[in-house]
Amino acid sequence: MCSIIFYFIYFIAILLLSEMKLYLLSEMKQSIKSYIFLQNVSGSGKDMGLAYVNFTRNAMDQIRSKVNDELWILNFFEVS
Repeated sequence: MCSIIFYFIYFIAILLLSEMKLYLLSEMKQSIKSYIFLQNVSGSGKDMGLAYVNFTRNAMDQIRSKVNDELWILNFFEVS
């Protein structure tokens, strides 16, 4: 009788563990998919690439204008 109860508990534990394994694997796959396939991004990532290019251009324009302003000020004071 004891061995029948043991095998029954063992069978239930195996079933529960297999169900938990399937659940955990599906959850892990979902988390990986959520990192890989970001929301609100076009299929090729074109929007994100364009935003990065525009940001870089604006930053370079700001740096260029500051350098030109400083060079103009230096030239102005050297000539005077």
